[in-house]
Parts: sequence; structure tokens; C-alpha cells
Amino acid sequence: MRAPKITGRWLLSAQVPGKGKYYGEVTIAPGPAEDEFKTSVKMQPVNGGAAITRTGTGLVYTGYSWRGRSKATNRFCRRPAG
Repeated sequence: MRAPKITGRWLLSAQVPGKGKYYGEVTIAPGPAEDEFKTSVKMQPVNGGAAITRTGTGLVYTGYSWRGRSKATNRFCRRPAG
């Protein structure tokens, strides 16, 4: 089985519960092993507002099945009431 070739920049579209539609970019970089990867995500809300950024790691099983997790590098900005 060959190592997956997924490094690079990828287009992202998402539906964030309670926040709406987002679009952005995922950057996938090589990790410590040939089937492990580092990820960086930046998403903008379609209707305007603060961007979401995340970093994480991923692992490809059996050549095609992605499993990953990420954590926020920023938090949703809440608008002041009133």
C-alpha cells in the first residue's frame, strides 16, 4: 500500500451548529510518519464575523480513511449585548 498523497491546501465548506455556513482553507503538512499529518484550518463565516482557526493532527488508515482531531486557536467572539 502506498502512502497517501494529501499534503497541500484544500478548500473547505462547513456548517457550524448555531453559527451557520463557513468557507475556508485546510493546509495539510506531513507528520512524523508517512500516514500521519498536521493540519491548519482557517474558516470565515459566509454572513460576516470573526474567523475560526484550528490546528490538529490526522492519521490515514488503510490508505484512504481519515481520522483526525483539532483544537481551536481562537474562540468565537461574542458581540456585546444591546
